[in-house]
Amino acid sequence: MTHRPLSVTVTLALILLDAALWLAFGLIVAVGLHPALPDNLVYKIVLSLASFGAALVLAGLSVLLTRHNRAGYVLTLAFLGAAALAFFLDDVGWVDLAFLAATLLPAALLLKDRHWYLHDLSHLTSTGIHS
Repeated sequence: MTHRPLSVTVTLALILLDAALWLAFGLIVAVGLHPALPDNLVYKIVLSLASFGAALVLAGLSVLLTRHNRAGYVLTLAFLGAAALAFFLDDVGWVDLAFLAATLLPAALLLKDRHWYLHDLSHLTSTGIHS
């Protein structure tokens, strides 16, 4: 079995926390509790669906990361980078900064632990050591 460093466990937890935040945001928008959004139903539906999609993508990427999937690693960095850039398309308040931190911290930890995510485990699975 491959040893998982604490920072990897923290990264995966932060990615799932980020997914939960996107899910919560999507729900807040869907039920009309976001005070700053325009009163446009189509806009709210699109924003809710995009938020739910982001939550689903992050959850899926976290699964790929636990399996040392190279594409999952690259896609996670790309997704987190794009999400971080998207925060600057809006007025930036303290909530936006908290979301930004929740996005950038796992990205930084991914870069720190890149060897753990990218090393080849094929030799372990062929001998039955790693399942």
